Amino acid sequence: MKIYFSLIVTAALVLTACSDQDAVVETTSPEVPGSYYNLTISDYGFNTDTLQITPGEPREASDPISIPLSVSVKFTVPAGASLEQANLRILAPVTENAVLETTLSPTGNNEASGTMTLDIKRGDVGDYLVEVTGTDSRGVALNPAIATLKIVFAAGPPVLSNLIIPDSIQLGDDPQPFDVFVDVSDPSGLQDIDRVFLNSFLPNGQPSTGNPFALVFDPATENTWRRRFVLLPDEERGTYTFEIGATDLSGLSANPLVHQIVIY
Repeated sequence: MKIYFSLIVTAALVLTACSDQDAVVETTSPEVPGSYYNLTISDYGFNTDTLQITPGEPREASDPISIPLSVSVKFTVPAGASLEQANLRILAPVTENAVLETTLSPTGNNEASGTMTLDIKRGDVGDYLVEVTGTDSRGVALNPAIATLKIVFAAGPPVLSNLIIPDSIQLGDDPQPFDVFVDVSDPSGLQDIDRVFLNSFLPNGQPSTGNPFALVFDPATENTWRRRFVLLPDEERGTYTFEIGATDLSGLSANPLVHQIVIY
């Protein structure tokens, strides 16, 4: 009787253990999340000093500007699931407030993309966080993708270089032409150049009549301004000083180039 009772108890324990193990298997169903990756932006950095320039008008930090963007992202989801939504946010530096929120559309090949416009002020500089989040068809959140968009407002003066001008000119019986060439660049691009000019000074140091003389852009070149001058036979002989300058739309001035010409 003791042996029989022991067998019954042992069998009951085995059944109980099996029942508990079955319960653990039934309630364990982990859902593996998908992921976004390879977040691509049309440009990862912008200098607002180069954007939406109005000729003749200075640029202020308070100017509203619009930056067009194209964004795409790759994603992967488990077999049997599909992408439900892809949400894009751009967060401002420091405050991390959302300055743009939109959705990306699936385009096939496990990719979603979209175009949008970031509306900020010219002086709203810093590193903006670009984040893509979303869920799959199971309602499970994908691991997000993150990138950085750098905004700067970097105004700088024009730079003059490669001045080509004669060192001396001999007068004759006929008018004597000569040309002045100078290359001009600007950190914000050539569209930021307001004017390029030349001031000349007589041998006695007095400014020439007509200062300043405007140089014009030579369309046959990438960044050269030029001006033709004509010396008359009765021009005063001596050493003339030529000073070439430039300003941009922000009112910044280039370091001038100075050259002397001996006219004899």
